[in-house]
This record gives sequence, C-alpha cells and structure tokens, in this order.
Amino acid sequence: EPINPDSETVTLTIKNNYLYNFPQLTIYTSSPFFNHKETISLYPKEIKTLTIPIEKEKLKILSAGNFLINSDISVNDATTTIESQIKFLEQEGLESYESTEGILIKRTEIVRKNEGNIKKPITIIKTSNVITSLFTSFNIPPSQVNVEGSSRIFIWEQELLPNEELKIIKKTNWLYPIILIIIIVIAIILIIKSRYSNIDLNK
Repeated sequence: EPINPDSETVTLTIKNNYLYNFPQLTIYTSSPFFNHKETISLYPKEIKTLTIPIEKEKLKILSAGNFLINSDISVNDATTTIESQIKFLEQEGLESYESTEGILIKRTEIVRKNEGNIKKPITIIKTSNVITSLFTSFNIPPSQVNVEGSSRIFIWEQELLPNEELKIIKKTNWLYPIILIIIIVIAIILIIKSRYSNIDLNK
C-alpha cells in the first residue's frame, strides 16, 4: 500500500502458505520509514495484517519514489529474509515567510521552505533603488543582479530538497548616510566659520 507525507501508518500483509501452524513467529521489518519488531502466531493459510507506525521525522527528508522493506522472519533458530517494495507518493508543498523590523537598521527576512517530498525550484526577487542598495547587504549573495533605470533587481534561484529551506536576510543600514550627512554639515559650518574669522581678521 503506497504512503504519502501525511501517512501515519503503513500496512503489511503476511500469509502462511504452508500447512503448518506457527505459534510464535517473530517478524522484524526495517525500511527508511520505520523499524518494527512484532511476534505473532500464524495458522495454515492464514493471512494477517500488521499496522506499523511511521516515523514522521524521517518522511521530512525523504524524496518520493520506491523503497525497499526488509522483513526478517524468525521461527525458533531459523531466520529468513523477505524483500518487498513500498511506494512513497509525490506531494508538493512550499512554505513562504517574510518579516521586516527596525528603522535606522532595517532587517528583512525572507524564507522559502520545501514542505513536499520532491525537489522544488524556487526564485526570490527583491527590488531596491540605487541609493538604498549602496547601504544594503545580504547574508547570501544573489544569483544575479539586474539594473533597470534607477532600480536594482536582486534574484536568488535554488532547487530545494525535501525539508530544505532558503533564508535570505537583507539589512539596510541608514546610520551610515546619516553619519555622513552630519559630518558634511559640520564641515560646512566649520568652513563658513573660518571664512568669517578671516574676514574679521582682515578688518
């Protein structure tokens, strides 16, 4: 029975093809989704269904496709191994999040997370004017930067694996231009004062 990222359990069917009663049959099953051990009894030609809980954390990092299930069946001192396949169905999902805080130092966080179980190509585009971009930095360099008139367009492109995320942190520091303006104003005032001082001395 196929499973998907929302599945809680997987069902395995076991049939006794022999005309022999197995009062104590130990079954250990392992796969990328679970590890399970159970002891059952099985009568001749009887069919039993095992319901096995799935480890949900493992689903988050697995891609869709076919996976092997190894079942070790033990009776007394004898053990045999049976291989079977289980299909992990495709499911897409993308979580998007964006937040902005601060005034003089403005911080914007952009997050894209692949919540599905297949690879997901994503593109993030941010635009700012030329002056703002002079005081802006990113934690991850953009894949490309385009200039259109007085605007700069920053583009990030990446293929996300299941449960992988891309987090872009954009910081614009307005303290630098404010400090620069203050220095320029002080310099102008000092120049004007020095000129007036020279005029007074000449008189």
